[in-house]
Amino acid sequence: MFHQWKDVPLRTCLGDCLDVFPCAQCAPAHLDIKADKETIAANAKACFLAMNVNTPSCLFGSLVQVLNPERDGGIEARARHITHFKDQKSGIYHPDVDKCQWVPSLLGTIEHADAVLEDRAEGTILYARRHSGWGFHFVVVKPKLRTFGGFVRGQVGGFLITQFSHGQPSRQKTFPIVWKRQK
Repeated sequence: MFHQWKDVPLRTCLGDCLDVFPCAQCAPAHLDIKADKETIAANAKACFLAMNVNTPSCLFGSLVQVLNPERDGGIEARARHITHFKDQKSGIYHPDVDKCQWVPSLLGTIEHADAVLEDRAEGTILYARRHSGWGFHFVVVKPKLRTFGGFVRGQVGGFLITQFSHGQPSRQKTFPIVWKRQK
């Protein structure tokens, strides 16, 4: 199929180019998870709340608003979404050690992503970075789009939704690549 990352055309689904997707040469920033779940979640929340309000995106120099008190229940709700998973049956949030562990990598994934994927069903984009031995880290952003004459002309920023990691992408395999870092 593809021989190198540079040969992967835009709009290719992630699952069609996993064998050539680049691996970051640096280890991901991780939170220490040698504690009980509640302590880990509290440490991850503190790490998240200490982040800059905005972080530069790899896309067109746009900014992603990481801490946004005006959206979806405020900063506390966003911190919970970043560090917990919601049980779909009960609606109760539970600390997610894996999500907590990856919180320190959130800004690095936005700034140094190797690809940006589009989730049309959710109306979001995913910044994707792969770490050798650790798998993929995804940061989900609701984009603010620049329009001109009714046509989308590019992303001018966005709002952080959540983040998560996967050894191998699942549903994300079907998402098209809308931007890729040239290697």
